[in-house]
Amino acid sequence: GIRAPLWSRGLGDVYKRQELGITVTLKVAVSLDGKIATASGHSKWITGEASRQKVHELRNQNDAVLVGINTVILDDPELTVRGISNGKSPIRIVLDSEARIPDNSKIFNSDGTRVIIITGNKALSRKWPSFQDLTILSSPTATPEINWTLHQLQKLGLKSLLIEGGSCIYASFLKSSAVDRLVLFIGSKIIGANKLMHGKTSLIKHKCEGIFKEKIKMEFKEKKKKFDPRKVYKDKPNPTKI
Repeated sequence: GIRAPLWSRGLGDVYKRQELGITVTLKVAVSLDGKIATASGHSKWITGEASRQKVHELRNQNDAVLVGINTVILDDPELTVRGISNGKSPIRIVLDSEARIPDNSKIFNSDGTRVIIITGNKALSRKWPSFQDLTILSSPTATPEINWTLHQLQKLGLKSLLIEGGSCIYASFLKSSAVDRLVLFIGSKIIGANKLMHGKTSLIKHKCEGIFKEKIKMEFKEKKKKFDPRKVYKDKPNPTKI
């Protein structure tokens, strides 16, 4: 099922973001018990088909889509637009401080879409895949700072950016007051917990929580409901962990 509430920060923050000329949308898919991934770290298929189609619509509406390196390693996403007539895949961006992205990642699929890898200044030198439209940006810090990243993307002409994970990427963008919209998808699955998880699958991981000095207040703007909540029970009459 799909529940897609839309939140935005206060107008003052929106105007501040628009000074850079780039609008940031943060997309999060969570399970019914608030997890963004299973104990193994995988985050695919938490929500249903309707949610996934909406994600393709969001990608089609944005100039670029950004994920962290852990999302690439664990999920190997394509980050393309599918199922939309005349849809155009956004530029694919990976925050990869240590330049760890595997050469065979689907990010590098040759479909004519530009790929941007953003590394830190301590990343080891490496040979990059032979890719027609690959841009490597090296930040002046070990971990690329969000405001620096947005400024570089703005200089490349980008006006809209979709953030798709993972947990510490979410935290960094929220902490930097860099999010104009939060789109939250709530699936009908219950992942549960075990001793190996220790908060690793939460929206904001425990190790990321320390970067917050104050609460982040979001203003509720819109709620879209496109599923029959009764189906949550009809689909799985005997709930099981995934």
